[in-house]
Amino acid sequence: MMLKIKDIKLVLPVLIAASLLSVFLFFNTAASAVNYANIPGGQTKAKALDTSCYSNYWNARNGGNTNLKSVTNASAYNGFDWISTTNTGSTDISVAYGSTSDISLKVNHLDYICAVSLKPDTDSLSTIDTRMRASGARDGHDASPALWKGFNNSPNRTFYGFGLYGLGMRVGSVGSIKAGSFTQGAQVISARNDSTRFWMVSTGFIYKPPAGGLKTSQDVTILATIRTINQYYYRNNPKFGWEISCSGKKWNDNNNGASNPGSHSSLPDKWFTDQCGNQTLSMTFHITVPVPLNYTLTPNVTSSVDPSKYVTPGQPLTFTYKVDNAGSVGASGITKTIRKFKLDATYVGASPTENDTCSNVPGKWTCIQLTAGSQAYAIGSTQADPVPADTFNANDPIGTRYCRVFGVNHSETNNSGTLVAPDMRWDTVCVTVEVYPMVYFNYGDVWVGGKYNSGGSCFVDSQQIYTASNVLGGNDVSSNSLYGALATGSIRGFGSAGVTWKGSAIASPGFDSLMFANTGATPGTSGMSHCLTDFYKAGANLGDQVVDVSQLPDGSVNHYNNVTLTTSAPITRNTRIIADGKVTINSNLKYDQTPVGSIASLPRLIVASQGDITINNAAQEIDGVYQTHGVLYTCTATPVNAASCPTQLTVNGAVIANHVAFRRTGGAVGSPLRSAQAAEYFNFTPDTILGNYGRSIRAGQIQTDQETELPPRY
Repeated sequence: MMLKIKDIKLVLPVLIAASLLSVFLFFNTAASAVNYANIPGGQTKAKALDTSCYSNYWNARNGGNTNLKSVTNASAYNGFDWISTTNTGSTDISVAYGSTSDISLKVNHLDYICAVSLKPDTDSLSTIDTRMRASGARDGHDASPALWKGFNNSPNRTFYGFGLYGLGMRVGSVGSIKAGSFTQGAQVISARNDSTRFWMVSTGFIYKPPAGGLKTSQDVTILATIRTINQYYYRNNPKFGWEISCSGKKWNDNNNGASNPGSHSSLPDKWFTDQCGNQTLSMTFHITVPVPLNYTLTPNVTSSVDPSKYVTPGQPLTFTYKVDNAGSVGASGITKTIRKFKLDATYVGASPTENDTCSNVPGKWTCIQLTAGSQAYAIGSTQADPVPADTFNANDPIGTRYCRVFGVNHSETNNSGTLVAPDMRWDTVCVTVEVYPMVYFNYGDVWVGGKYNSGGSCFVDSQQIYTASNVLGGNDVSSNSLYGALATGSIRGFGSAGVTWKGSAIASPGFDSLMFANTGATPGTSGMSHCLTDFYKAGANLGDQVVDVSQLPDGSVNHYNNVTLTTSAPITRNTRIIADGKVTINSNLKYDQTPVGSIASLPRLIVASQGDITINNAAQEIDGVYQTHGVLYTCTATPVNAASCPTQLTVNGAVIANHVAFRRTGGAVGSPLRSAQAAEYFNFTPDTILGNYGRSIRAGQIQTDQETELPPRY
């Protein structure tokens, strides 16, 4: 207990301890009436103290001491010290998370009366010796000590106290002792209490938490420098003696422990006050900091093919799971849930979300759910590894979707750390087995950024060639041209000189060797002007017609409004079709392959339209030159999946258009042949030039004076 002035019962005379040459005032108050419930460890600790007394007794006896000296030297009293917030047995102190508030603490000392000094106190030394041998330590229960001034067999301690001379922190302990929080040298005394064997005395100080507050539970060790004070009463009988260990003063047993003490009632009373030197106590207490659950967990699942989120057939695919913790503390014991969906290639409905149960639905999807063991998530981003690892090859049909739905328990708390909103948070990613349809230009150049010549420049700035590349078996496959690629804007995903695009000139040397210009960081951006040949001529038309091209007269010019083209036989003639409106091609338009006598007899078809040209999916091969002031659509419908316009389109000739909408989804992307890979294959055949050349010679329109051969490539 903490001594207060109003509690002072008796002021003893000023005593001078000869060994210290100092004067001290001793304030005497009755000891606290406590029992083993008030000390750390409770009755177990009390039994341990009694056991220690018993051990000390027998160590002294085995060392050759008489039973009297064995009792008086070491086995009459015991004690220990601890830190607490009150005069109780708890050494565990609880504070709020982040607390910076000072903590008032006490240094406690317990003076414990050993079994040999308990009632009855009239037993002879031989009887005590027999009892100690037979029963050992007592059970630690509370009992009254022997009456002081009675005929007992050991010195009667009348009070115990100590002065606090210094407090410090062991290296590694957090916080500090608040300056001025204890009085250096103040003596705190607990007087004898005949009703209990537990005498306790305390003095206070203030512990200051570290800067930033207490955020984790801590063991804190205090180093206390104290000076103890003990007062004893004894009978001045020369046949008895005892020694007080800390002072070094002794009263010799001149009678060597004779059992006949003689009369003691007439002997004067004697007092002895023993003040020990400085001692250092090491006392550890525990600070419990309940950590609030203020973590904020957000799941994140990504695929190895992000950000485009498609995978080509046979390509390796890995899903990675992470949890972002934006809270102020780490989270532990969190269970994650992973739902692995595989959607049927023919299913075109919505992808699954966290609201969809993990089940197998024929024609829709299959699902496997992994509820992995608990995991800790530190502040920041932590990878949440599934078991087993989510890596595989995408060997399913085109259109198959792989979806991952990943969830963790997201927890938010109020300032006191109470969980107020536990719920699951989810993230979903889906990857589709896809191929990007490719286009290939054989034996010709690709020009982007020109216009029809109507006077002035034909230059149109910033027109791009932009296609996607595929990864098949670890190799890049992209759209490309066998010869040049020219654009007034950038060129991306497209190769020239028959070399596939691989993302950069460094990674794929040569893919831009026939791109103009090809010297900058970005291929393309050519400054050349390009004027488009215009075969369209306005004139009277025959209205909307469905025309069999194979039946048109040789050398004819046929003018319509909207026209649908079909053939009933291969085309053998030279004919031109002009449309003021739209042109629709419903079937193959193929030249006759029968050998001819001269190049002037080669078949030739030119289709020129003021409106759009649309090629029906049923048309898979068309020959000729197709020119439009609008858009050339390679298929009727806008593709939504691999089943849309699934056939390859081959154009043997040339296309001139304001815009080309590539809508085909066919082509064997995995084939080593470019002609088979492409969804649209443009083959600039020799007859496109030679037929017109032959007819010009025959008509006397062109004469050749000199001919020079140039290398076909590079």
